[in-house]
Amino acid sequence: LAIVGESGPALRAARAAAKQLRLPAGQLVLAGLEDDAMRTVNGRRQAARLRQEASEADLPVIVVVATDSQDPEDSWTADLLAALRPDQLWAVVDARWKPEDCHALLDRLPAAHALVVHAAELSASPASVWDLDLPLALLDERRPSTFVWLSLLMRLFGPAEQAQHASAGISA
Repeated sequence: LAIVGESGPALRAARAAAKQLRLPAGQLVLAGLEDDAMRTVNGRRQAARLRQEASEADLPVIVVVATDSQDPEDSWTADLLAALRPDQLWAVVDARWKPEDCHALLDRLPAAHALVVHAAELSASPASVWDLDLPLALLDERRPSTFVWLSLLMRLFGPAEQAQHASAGISA
């Protein structure tokens, strides 16, 4: 599994996915970041070796491919992913981004299988990610269940609904 995006949200998503899959910390690998506590991959050859190791391993590997401060024209991410050939690619998007910005990110990547959405609780319109026509793997590090969406939307609409009732003289 490759999780591609800004390092902070991508790493949090990888840790959440690893926890859900009950994977040990050693199954997380970083690409494009340096961390003394974690294994790193920084080039095509290392990615190809990791692909070979992962194909023979008992447990899946989650690779965080950080795109921080990367020029959109830089092919490093695409080259690394071509060598890694992940079985699944999840693209990290910010729920506060315009849909056009999300599409631009997706256009720079090989075909993503799912989205990791972060900052949904901070977005005025978190459901705008539905327009990207990809399944959601994680929503603010949680499985995007009906309950998670309902609690998110209730928080968004709750204060407005309460204000409408108050101005109409109705107690909630």
